[in-house]
Amino acid sequence: MNEIISDETFFRRDGDNIPEYLEDAAKTYVLNISEDENMVIGKGRKGRVPDVVVFGAATKKINTQKRCELPHFVIFRDGSVKQYVSLSDASEVFETSLLSTQKNYYASGRGIVAFRCDNAALYSVSVLFEGDGITDDQILSAALLLRFICLKILRIYGKKLPLDNNHIISAAAMPCGYECDFDTGIFTELCKLRPV
Repeated sequence: MNEIISDETFFRRDGDNIPEYLEDAAKTYVLNISEDENMVIGKGRKGRVPDVVVFGAATKKINTQKRCELPHFVIFRDGSVKQYVSLSDASEVFETSLLSTQKNYYASGRGIVAFRCDNAALYSVSVLFEGDGITDDQILSAALLLRFICLKILRIYGKKLPLDNNHIISAAAMPCGYECDFDTGIFTELCKLRPV
């Protein structure tokens, strides 16, 4: 479990309040996104519109040589963000079985993921945090990145991304055996401070 989010003085899990200093910082924080020089472009999504953002952790160094293991975005410890895969393309990081039609395979997930018998990579955007714990800079970047993703999906696909716990999820909710669990509510609430 992540040390900052589990700290009651930092963020009350009952949804009571976002700390004032973090709320103020969210209003002025500037997101720094750089694109990987060999960004993955061209695989497509087979006609699916991305409507789920999945947050996970990159506990080891990102291997840019293995293009199939790259997420859409990585948020580094200092809050900087690097994009590795175009939003119009699927990332294989949180890929689920293409062949399974068994509901019970997908039922290990929650919400929207649990009811779709489809490869989750085709309709999701993958975001990984660098490191084991999450920093304040990463939280602020996650909120702004979420807003950026919402705006890009609206521009590219003409669809609004719902900001709820069915569409903004932790990787642990995915039916692919991913262990890392984040309270995505804080990113979503901070993102709502500047609605799309």
